[in-house]
Amino acid sequence: MKIIGIDLSLSNTGISYFENKKLCDVFSIDTKKIKKDQFCRMFYLTDKIKNYIFEKNPDIIVFESGFYRYNTSTEVLYRLQGMLFYNIKEYNFIFYSPSTIKKIITGKGNSKKEEVYRIIKNKFPEIEINNLDESDAIAIGLTFIKDRDIK
Repeated sequence: MKIIGIDLSLSNTGISYFENKKLCDVFSIDTKKIKKDQFCRMFYLTDKIKNYIFEKNPDIIVFESGFYRYNTSTEVLYRLQGMLFYNIKEYNFIFYSPSTIKKIITGKGNSKKEEVYRIIKNKFPEIEINNLDESDAIAIGLTFIKDRDIK
């Protein structure tokens, strides 16, 4: 089974790729240096993510479900999700809440990102994990594997 885990963000999106429960790839797409408006960043991210998905042709794409913290950034993130979902509509995708991901990975639903990073880094010491977004993307994909008890 091929699984892509995505920690979607307008500034730095983390992406992981699992094949047969093995973590094969992790990277992030940093858009902080794109000085144009948010729509340019959204189009850039959508194209990059869509192309990676088309290349890997996953069985499932796993996302962290949205949550409200700051109205403006949440609205922008939902616009980005809409653009991306429209472009990958032929694929299956599923969502996990942040607390579910943390609970499955750390045992506590209220863990900090740094705790998730530490656990992921210990589980995959051979993989270079460059930031919290990448560790979150791995955690998202791994949550699906553990939740579905994929053999």
